[in-house]
Amino acid sequence: MHLQSNHFYSALEFPLQGEDPHNDWPPAEEYAINYHGSVTWLTAVSGLISCENGDSLSFQITDFCDENVSDLRKVLRIGIVLGFTAIEKDDGRFVINYVYPLSGIAAEIRFERMEEVDLTPENRSSPFTGKDEYELRLEGKAYDTLLDVFRTDGSAEIGLRCLHGSGKEDETLHNYIGTSGEKLRQFVTSRTHVFRLQHDLVSLQLPSVYLAVNFLNTYLLRNGGAISIEDLYNFYTSHMFPHPVRKHVGFTRKVFMNLLKNHPFVFSVFPSS
Repeated sequence: MHLQSNHFYSALEFPLQGEDPHNDWPPAEEYAINYHGSVTWLTAVSGLISCENGDSLSFQITDFCDENVSDLRKVLRIGIVLGFTAIEKDDGRFVINYVYPLSGIAAEIRFERMEEVDLTPENRSSPFTGKDEYELRLEGKAYDTLLDVFRTDGSAEIGLRCLHGSGKEDETLHNYIGTSGEKLRQFVTSRTHVFRLQHDLVSLQLPSVYLAVNFLNTYLLRNGGAISIEDLYNFYTSHMFPHPVRKHVGFTRKVFMNLLKNHPFVFSVFPSS
């Protein structure tokens, strides 16, 4: 990769050479750059980052900042913006050797006035089958459809079986929510920021929890979809986060971390330890 502007270079200094031409000089340190781009291809063990200048570089799971991650798809999505360090090889190619979420000043510059990144898979040809399947348009329609059951019933708690068949007038929506009792249970159980399921009875999540998750998720998406825990916590404790919501949920870092870990459909926390 050949980057034209040098304002983002972090090249290492070459050692100074002496005047004696017969001395054996130590090899020059590798030339490195720090840059960023969007994930445009992803497997369990590798991915591709495309940069704004049109260059694309591949990376391996061993280059990822968390060595405990065994499947990149568990913590990353296509569309996420990541930073990376790449070194120049003898043939002039740049090869990524470290991938990480942008943070600090670099994140502030890159994501200033940025809109939410779209992490919805494109060109879907297969039906929805997995518990982590997500499509923004269908997600909203699914919530409206299931919430209509609560409105019609007039109860704060209804049986899971009462939701079965929801959205059947729209085959795509019905497949998304779940055509079987098992898939419906999977859908409701995973959306912990909206529903609570206990003993086959479904109730709605506390408004403060839903709002907290929504505000954090919006901020996360406006920062490329991946962010350091410290930066996200700073937002949570700042004046930009609604005080009444934070007051009801809790102020401490432990409460904040539990909030993230209790909603794995929305947040993937790494490192896990």
